[in-house]
Amino acid sequence: MKQSTLVLVIISIIIAVAIYIVASTIYKGDYISEEHYFEGNSENWSISAKLVETGDETYSLTTEIAYLAEGEAPERVRWLLNGNRFSTGGEESLTDGSIIKKEPLREIIITENDKITFSIEWSDQLEENIILTPKTDK
Repeated sequence: MKQSTLVLVIISIIIAVAIYIVASTIYKGDYISEEHYFEGNSENWSISAKLVETGDETYSLTTEIAYLAEGEAPERVRWLLNGNRFSTGGEESLTDGSIIKKEPLREIIITENDKITFSIEWSDQLEENIILTPKTDK
């Protein structure tokens, strides 16, 4: 085999492997094409939601809730986050005055006019319809 033919074969193999890696990464959805951040505050709570696109209209969702008021944070809360065609929430214990909930992939549609609201109940108190707005500086 000539040396020039061997070089062409090696270059072809390298290109084929690179194409395979890129194609399989995109096919599996192991890429991040968009991230959306939303945040809101009330007198007692700070809330943020991060949606990371991992495929066509498929997102992972991370919600962070932190107690802001003075005094001891409640042990348990019941909360609900509502967005355009999605919602999440639950009844959970706080760790050091906060909750971080990471959720697996699911289909969500994000639009420029999305309105995300948050409600929380704790120790016989209730705060409803806290508006989360898009955060521009990530």
